[in-house]
Amino acid sequence: MRGFVDLVDIDHFLNCTMIATLGLPQLLLMSKLLCERFVNFAAAFVISYVAFSVPAVVAGFAGTAFGLRITAEVYALVIIAIAVAALVLRIAGARRAAA
Repeated sequence: MRGFVDLVDIDHFLNCTMIATLGLPQLLLMSKLLCERFVNFAAAFVISYVAFSVPAVVAGFAGTAFGLRITAEVYALVIIAIAVAALVLRIAGARRAAA
């Protein structure tokens, strides 16, 4: 009987985990060279950091200018709009791939 380690391709598992965690396209992790993979991981973390920090800084400035309640409502609506757009694009891509 084969063990769990024999059944799982570790590179595939790590690539899928990275894609699921950061939402990056699979092409980012397709490189086979280890040094290129490190560069890709570093780029993914920089993109993630900027994606979380820039909206927070903008919301901080908007909070002082417009008030916390309005800023929180607009921030939530923008996040919801981005999530809905991502869902629509994912469903459209799945339908296109199935056809």
